[in-house]
Amino acid sequence: MAISTCCGAETDMDEVGICPECLEHCDWEDEEEESLIEELKLNEKQVLIIVQEWYTNGMYPDILQNELGEDLEEICEQKLAEIKFRPIDIEEIQKDLDAENQIEEEKINNQNK
Repeated sequence: MAISTCCGAETDMDEVGICPECLEHCDWEDEEEESLIEELKLNEKQVLIIVQEWYTNGMYPDILQNELGEDLEEICEQKLAEIKFRPIDIEEIQKDLDAENQIEEEKINNQNK
């Protein structure tokens, strides 16, 4: 079953392109697709750091703000402060992910022996 990228509605007639919920033209994703976050096994802290880095370095040309006028960088900083997390750089996150993947591979290799 396909899921609408605009509002999350589900349909098995995605070739029509009209969302049954909002009645607008929607793009559809297969619900079985794994997101990049799930694929890389990122936690909330890691996602916030990546988004903050991405936004701060101008990889998105427009300004994203919430209804209070706070931009995405401020929102990420607040969320990171709420979960009492010291910011780390992307390279450190990648090292952690590589280490976790190596451990998983070793477990699989040991099970196959």
